Amino acid sequence: MKQCMYICSFIKGKSIDGAISDLGDVIKMKIAVPFKGEIPHRKGMMSGRYPINGSKEFINILKGLKGNVVVNGMDIDKTRISLASATWARRPLRRAGRKAKRTNVILEAMEIKK
Repeated sequence: MKQCMYICSFIKGKSIDGAISDLGDVIKMKIAVPFKGEIPHRKGMMSGRYPINGSKEFINILKGLKGNVVVNGMDIDKTRISLASATWARRPLRRAGRKAKRTNVILEAMEIKK
């Protein structure tokens, strides 16, 4: 949940292709996602981490969003991510009564008119 929240704030306002390339750099550990709290500083920012598994999942979601933009007839170059939100999902039970964690992610893109 926390990683998805910070990834959402990291990609909000960017183009879809730019967000995919930035998350690819996060996977390669070239760019850190800004986090808050008692986390060590990273090059070029105050504090950050490299959420690799979350970035891989977000790339799949962004590819789906890109397909939806193309199908709806919007211009891919003028499109920006306008809404990126992560909230708690229903928590199913695992073995021995432990709870698993899941997250709902909402992404929305709008065409910027200049």
